[in-house]
Amino acid sequence: MTVDARTIAAVRGGNAEAFDLVVREYQPRLYRFLFGMVGEAEVARDLTQDTFLAAYRALPDTREDLNLTGWLFQIARNNARSYWRRRKLITWLPFGRGDRDDDRDGDWEPTGVAGPPRGGPEEFVVEREDLGAALRSLQRADRECLLLVVDGFSYDEVCAITGLTLAAVKGRIFRARKELRAILEGKDTAG
Repeated sequence: MTVDARTIAAVRGGNAEAFDLVVREYQPRLYRFLFGMVGEAEVARDLTQDTFLAAYRALPDTREDLNLTGWLFQIARNNARSYWRRRKLITWLPFGRGDRDDDRDGDWEPTGVAGPPRGGPEEFVVEREDLGAALRSLQRADRECLLLVVDGFSYDEVCAITGLTLAAVKGRIFRARKELRAILEGKDTAG
């Protein structure tokens, strides 16, 4: 069963089972998006849970014509941005890790060769890690737009979620694809 207007109305009325349906419907997509944004499975799970908690609290006050998908992704996006702000603040505190060269992407160093899987599961895992590292090397706003489009959102929907103009979204996606291609092709020639 998919989420429809009746399900949303039931959630507004306090029906927990209806909200469970919303969670089952959207959790995989939100998790994928958040994992692409933060690159850490545990953090992405926490942010996904935070997204649903915020949605559950705010849903009774939303308008009847709510675009639930876009609204949930806006909450997820805001949670990811809050995470980055907190993480940035923590890395500047003197009792942090003490690594002055620490940046937003952590210590991960990409390895391996990009392209179609050449061997067994080990090579596939390395290639997925390469893609993840390449995504995390993109500017956050570019990565955000690209991940939304990859998840099936139209450019207009990405505009609604991010608050950017259509021209800005197209530019960010173009730049993200170009940089991602250059990073992954560079690995092929460097390896």
